Amino acid sequence: MRISLILLVLISILSWGGAYCAQMELPRTAVLGEEITLALTLDGAEVCLVFTPYEGGEAFTYSCFFRDGTFPIDTGRFAPGSYLVELRDDGDGEILDSTILIITTEPVFQLTDIYTRPNPFDLTATNPRVEFVNVPPWATVRIFDLGGELVINLTGNPILWDGRNQDGDFVSAGSYIYLVEDESGNEFVGKMAVLK
Repeated sequence: MRISLILLVLISILSWGGAYCAQMELPRTAVLGEEITLALTLDGAEVCLVFTPYEGGEAFTYSCFFRDGTFPIDTGRFAPGSYLVELRDDGDGEILDSTILIITTEPVFQLTDIYTRPNPFDLTATNPRVEFVNVPPWATVRIFDLGGELVINLTGNPILWDGRNQDGDFVSAGSYIYLVEDESGNEFVGKMAVLK
């Protein structure tokens, strides 16, 4: 009798209250009007997606979800700005997960995926050119030798380099550092090899 009573109490405790776990994945930034994807892992929870503007304004519920999966989010329903995004339990409003979403009117370029191709860069190739990939518009690329001496400044779209320094002479074989700086002053540093 005592064991069955303990089991009954244990079952009621485990089944009471939400003790749910839920997670979401959402891009950090989005362009106004762009459709982005929300990925949910709900673990049995029923949740509502709530947005609160950081610049002031009322929190609002975007939608409620009852299953795992990926769902489209229409950013056209938002004003540009920063939002606290919360995944709240539909029953008691408990916050199960949160993140930040920034809605912009123009694309935001991240200085993290920049690389050169080809790398290594062979100056003996016919019409040698190296391209700086994923560089945002209006950025500047400065190439330095390993001694820290400036080789050349580059701009344009796309940004290409023919292996010549500012005097028009081909550089020596070796490793070179490049510094990419966008118009906001954000910087990315990379390394490439030149063959001769």
